[in-house]
Amino acid sequence: MDLLRTQLTKNLDRASRSLTRGSRSDRHIHEIRRQLKHCRALLRLLRKSLGEDVYRRENARLRDAGRPLAAVRDAAVLVRALEDLCPRSSDTATFCRHLRAALRLESRERNDQLHRKALLSSAHAIRGVALRIRAPPKGRVTDADLANAVKRAYRAGRRAMAEAAEHDTRARLHEWRKQVKYFADELKSLSQVMRKSMGKTRKKSHRLADYLGDDHDLALLHDKIIEYRRSTGASVATLIRRLAQRRAELQRKAYNLGRRLFRVSTWRLEARVRRRLRRSKSSSSGARAARRRSNKGK
Repeated sequence: MDLLRTQLTKNLDRASRSLTRGSRSDRHIHEIRRQLKHCRALLRLLRKSLGEDVYRRENARLRDAGRPLAAVRDAAVLVRALEDLCPRSSDTATFCRHLRAALRLESRERNDQLHRKALLSSAHAIRGVALRIRAPPKGRVTDADLANAVKRAYRAGRRAMAEAAEHDTRARLHEWRKQVKYFADELKSLSQVMRKSMGKTRKKSHRLADYLGDDHDLALLHDKIIEYRRSTGASVATLIRRLAQRRAELQRKAYNLGRRLFRVSTWRLEARVRRRLRRSKSSSSGARAARRRSNKGK
């Protein structure tokens, strides 16, 4: 659909401009990463019209453009994760205070290492993607293509949940989070072209991605705690136990919500998306016809 292509180029232009401003604040970096993820979701929806080779190349360019920002994001989020985890007064308060200072220093160092040249290089790559996306497509995107793209993301999310439950590893949980995020972003991208935007499903997906994202951040924090303990010799058993309990609670919520989110069959979900796209198109056609009749009456 032309609307999705226009939406994609606008978001690419916005991300490129944000990078050229050169701001490296945590909030600014987070916003750029969010924009790029939305762009990649739109790219997946346009996959059929772009062609497989073009899709893979442009998706890889957007992924690579966002990579320099990942280290800055991870360093900043660990500080927040520690502040949420550490109690105000406990036998680990001194350790938490020292670790917090070390994490803040690391966050500043990662930020300083993000040179303007790297930001401009990413901006240049994104502008190139936008320029090529504006070229006439190889084919039109149909309702069936969009519904199939959403079905593919939904199926990948459900499969990732099953694999995470079977193997119970950090990598599997992180992969599940990525697939759920893809699905949520695709639904968000389609919200402008569907009569009913499946808002409840989208909200469940985002909430599930948040649970899994918080769990991943705590897993990274666990590594930092163990690493810092080796250099100080402090006792962190209470803190590690508290972190494990928090992760167990997040994973419990994630699996409960995941079972509700993925209980619909893939073909039913695809049919639902296709039906809402079709109704939206019919509603738009009816509105245009009504406006034409109104203008003739004048």
